[in-house]
Parts: sequence; structure tokens; C-alpha cells
Amino acid sequence: MMNRTFNTASLVAGLLLTLCVVAPAQADNLSKAFDTCMSKAQANVEMMNCIDDEIKRQDDRLNKVYKALRDDVDESRRPALLAAQRAWIQFRDLNCKFHLDPDGGTMAPLLAADCMMRMTADRAEELAQLLPPEDRFPIAAAAVSAPAAPAPAAAPARTVGSVAQQLANDMGAERSVACLMISAKMIGALLRAAPGSDQAAMRDGFMGMSKVYGGLLEQFPQQVTSSLQPGVSQWVKANDYDVLSPYFDKNCADPRVYELAKAGYKQ
Repeated sequence: MMNRTFNTASLVAGLLLTLCVVAPAQADNLSKAFDTCMSKAQANVEMMNCIDDEIKRQDDRLNKVYKALRDDVDESRRPALLAAQRAWIQFRDLNCKFHLDPDGGTMAPLLAADCMMRMTADRAEELAQLLPPEDRFPIAAAAVSAPAAPAPAAAPARTVGSVAQQLANDMGAERSVACLMISAKMIGALLRAAPGSDQAAMRDGFMGMSKVYGGLLEQFPQQVTSSLQPGVSQWVKANDYDVLSPYFDKNCADPRVYELAKAGYKQ
């Protein structure tokens, strides 16, 4: 069987290359705020924050463009537009779920989120091109180029760092790996959750926690986490949610995880 252990530094560098070296047309679909954020990102946790923010911007743009196009086309074509959009959403979610490799370690949620971001951006641009020129650019420009709302004030870096260090010491490397992989599996199961639903809120919660677990893993030697990943991954894949949920509640749902997620913890 192929060796599925991962070198975090190499994967981060590879993904940075993927995110930065894209065709101009594709790059133009993403906001300047995302480019700026990614230019400063050094770790997978920081990149996940950039991608999460861009997903929200692109999803907002897609909703606005879709509604404008629905209002613009003849009423007889609206059912076809709705059917096409539903089919596209199903394809996007299944495609990005495939990117959430259970053996992908700390990078799997990042790759799945990147897939979601780029497919949403491309779809928004595709629909925008179907609008009349006089209606197309205000929607695209306003939705994507508008500055993001200020992030909630985070706790002082020293306080956040000390909480994270203590949490990493208490959880240990194996529990941190398990919590991250269970989070990834939960995110995959909830990728198709309807916007605004309880399931979507749960998915977003797991995404926030996965950033924290990913940050905790960076406090352990890479060879330690790499050696743990195959066995933990096999255990997560072999068990259903009846086993994983109680484990997660007991071993992963530490109040400090929510505290760090709320503070935007970055390693």
C-alpha cells in the first residue's frame, strides 16, 4: 500500500503554489482581499482562515448573481435555470467531498475548502457572464471587491498562545490527530447542508475546530504526527458516528477549543 504519511511543510508549500500560480482568468474570479490574505499566510491554519473568508464572499456573490439572472431571463426558462443550479450544487458538493481524503491528514480540510471556494467563484463568474453588460459588473464588483467586515477582536496573542500550548500538552499528539480527522469526516458528511440550516452551522463549527486541531499539531514534531496518522486514519474510517461522536464529545470538545476558535487561533 502507498505510504500515506505526510510532510506538512511540503504540502503547505505545494498548496501555496497551487493557490498562487493560476491562470489569469481564474485568478480574476477571486477577490483582492483573498490575494492579500494568502500572501501573508504561512501555515495551513492561516490559509484556512483566508479560504473560509473567501468562500463567504463568493457564496454571497453567487447568490446575488443567480437572483439577478433569474429575474432577467424569460419566465419560461426559470425552471431550467433552477434545475441547472441544483445539479451544479450537487456536483460541487460531491466533488469537494472527494477532495476531503480521510488519509489526507491536516491538509484534507484545507484542500476540500479550496475546492469549494474555487468552484463557487467559477460558477458565480459563469452566471455573471450571462447577464447584460450593464447589470453584470456592479453585482460582480460589489460582491467580490467590497472589503470584508472587520474580524472580531481576538484575545492577545500571548494569552491565546498560552492557552493553545496548555491544550496541546493536555491533549497530546494522538488525540489531536484523532480530533482533526474526526472533524474532517464530519465536515465531509455535512458538505451538502443547506445554507442557514442547523447542519450548515454544525459544519461551520467543525471547520472552526479543525483549524484549532491543525494548529495544535504544529506544536508537535512532524515525525510524531506523521507516524500517528495512518493508524488513526484507519480507526476513523473503520468506525461510524455512533463510535466517533462519543469519542469526540469526551476527548475533543474541550471548552478551550471553542475559545481558541472564537479568538481566531493561528499557530
